[in-house]
Amino acid sequence: MFYSTLGELELGRHREAEAEQALRPALALAEQNLASLRSEAERTSWSKDAAPAYLALIEAELGQGRSQEALETYEWYLGAPQRVATDPRPRRSAYRTMTNPPMPDPSRLASRLPLLAKKTVLAYAALPDGLAIWVYDNRGVNARWIPKPAEDLQELAARLYDLSSDPKSELSALRRDARSLYAALIAPVEPWLTPQRTLVIEAEGWLSRVPFEALLDSNDRYLIERAPIVHSLGQDSDARSRNDGPVSADLPALIVGSAASSQAEELVPLPDVAREADAVASQFKSPRILKGGEATLAAVKNELPAAAIFHFAGHSLATPGRAGLLLENGEARADTLSLLDADTLRRLNLRNMRMAVLSACSTESGSGGSGGFDSIAEALLRAGVPHVVASRWAVDSVEAHEFVDDFYRNTLSGQPVSDSVRLTSQRMLANPRTSHPYYWSAFAAYGQP
Repeated sequence: MFYSTLGELELGRHREAEAEQALRPALALAEQNLASLRSEAERTSWSKDAAPAYLALIEAELGQGRSQEALETYEWYLGAPQRVATDPRPRRSAYRTMTNPPMPDPSRLASRLPLLAKKTVLAYAALPDGLAIWVYDNRGVNARWIPKPAEDLQELAARLYDLSSDPKSELSALRRDARSLYAALIAPVEPWLTPQRTLVIEAEGWLSRVPFEALLDSNDRYLIERAPIVHSLGQDSDARSRNDGPVSADLPALIVGSAASSQAEELVPLPDVAREADAVASQFKSPRILKGGEATLAAVKNELPAAAIFHFAGHSLATPGRAGLLLENGEARADTLSLLDADTLRRLNLRNMRMAVLSACSTESGSGGSGGFDSIAEALLRAGVPHVVASRWAVDSVEAHEFVDDFYRNTLSGQPVSDSVRLTSQRMLANPRTSHPYYWSAFAAYGQP
């Protein structure tokens, strides 16, 4: 905290070099603490405490004209959960970590750029004194720095999220805010965007909650109409993501229709989960279906390692301290919640899994209300699952079933996952009954296109 506070004070005085000098040891200590984390609570606490030092250093590097180094530091910061999960090195002493901390490797970004011939990455960071946007692909790296306090943008993003997640919200107000956010987040880098490329969005914190698909340009076209969109956890996660070929009906699929509910959490039984499970299963040649009383935590844990496709229909829970997919509790007490959470997923071997579709409420979020250490979607991606489709908000079960049905038709016909999400979103957008963003932008693609 001392080094971080000192660095932020120097940054506030526009002494970027001095700020960097103070922030380097702050990051060294943060990296040392990262290696010692053992519980979800510790990981969440680390994320909140360490973030200011990383973000301040990124701003200090930008202020000194080193935009690509700043991007490398940001990618390093995004990859912190991956280092918790996979770094096998023994813990360093405090002195050694202070004098020789692990830091970003510039060669990793350089080696990634040539692979981005069909994708363009947009990386967003809300820094202490403004917003940083990097746009990069095989054509190079460009950066835009917008020196404006983030509070106004954060409020605008929260309002758009609220309007988008409410099917009864006023569409004119939603479109007004969607245009304003487009002007702030997309217009500054629009010269580097081309329609033929998939947009890969890297964002964290409140920025990760922005429904980018629903941003509206000056021609009243939603961003999802211009290009496929996929959300990424950063280059570290992408480097570990497996690419085992296309999704097909021949793959072993685990389909879970969980009718589990919780009176205490005001989660009522969902009437359509069994029907959705049957409809999804009918599109695969040899599915394993768990419905009703069979959809227990023990059964799901037992079946997941063999599954290449995992489809979950049911309730999810995202409250402070608890986040997961709600399952039947089997032999446990009737008042005990049975959750498939991020910690459980990390302990499973998911090497065979190519795609997970989480047809439940707010499955992209962790217990802190945004993608984080305890997010189900993030846990799957960190485990190497290349494709995750997850929901941003509480979805209407009938329309969710319609989205899922069309999405699988597109995917199993050979379309890439992000293209399948886009095609389904466009079809629902064209239907007056489902043209509100609540319906078509609830689900998003995460991981690989």
